[in-house]
Amino acid sequence: MRNLHQLKPGESAIVEDFSDKLMASRLMSMGIIPGAEITLIRHSYSKASCIVKLPALTLALRKSEASGILISS
Repeated sequence: MRNLHQLKPGESAIVEDFSDKLMASRLMSMGIIPGAEITLIRHSYSKASCIVKLPALTLALRKSEASGILISS
């Protein structure tokens, strides 16, 4: 299964699960829940962070957070 950080800018995917259960509750409180469609807008220049779009919000995530979000295309 791929993680969110592996997407290319403009690609969308469905959130399936989280690799870190402690981080999962934090991400879910921000609106990143299993079954949600998520789009990668862009990576930072150093790829240390990324900007993602969900139906109701836009977020900036650290690489460690994005890597913990498991997706299916």
